[in-house]
Amino acid sequence: MYRMLTAYHAVRECRAQCRHAPHAVPRLTATPPNQVWRLIATASRRHGMVPGQLTTHSDRGSIQIAKDLHALYEDLGLVRSLSRPRVSNDHPQVESLFKTTTYSAGSPDRFTDFAHAEQWCTAFFTYDNTMHKHSGIAYCTPAMVYGGDAPAVLAQRHRTMTRAFALTPARFVRGAPRTATLPTTVSIHPIAEYHAAAINTP
Repeated sequence: MYRMLTAYHAVRECRAQCRHAPHAVPRLTATPPNQVWRLIATASRRHGMVPGQLTTHSDRGSIQIAKDLHALYEDLGLVRSLSRPRVSNDHPQVESLFKTTTYSAGSPDRFTDFAHAEQWCTAFFTYDNTMHKHSGIAYCTPAMVYGGDAPAVLAQRHRTMTRAFALTPARFVRGAPRTATLPTTVSIHPIAEYHAAAINTP
């Protein structure tokens, strides 16, 4: 039936919906750490951000467009950035993070209280930021990238792999090892992934 209706252009949205003109998705590009943040007052003060040089990026949810939050941004000298100009959108970074935490080994079915949640999240994020090596940042930890240690780590790793290649080249089926490189920019937009954003989230 739907194939027949489609042939006669009779399949359409029956509900009366507002139509908006297409708009380009706004994007922010971060090159060094601390250039694009999602945190507010504590992070701003902790890292000595200069008013007018820090941008906060959100998905235009109800809390993010609240007048009180706007006033806080103005007091801190922050610039706002929204995923979509006029409507609320899902938050793929947070959704990806939620899946990462809930699918991780040892994730509890539920937290018994706030202290339990805080204890588990502290252990998880400490491991994820300081021990787990992410493929999106050349198998470095976010702490290495954020602290500026990643280039030295990658150089040492390449020297080790080069020595191993000289001793047993048959083990390297793809040829001599190549020097791994970090991504130079991170684009913040609705389809960005959490692990890419990890460069700016220690």
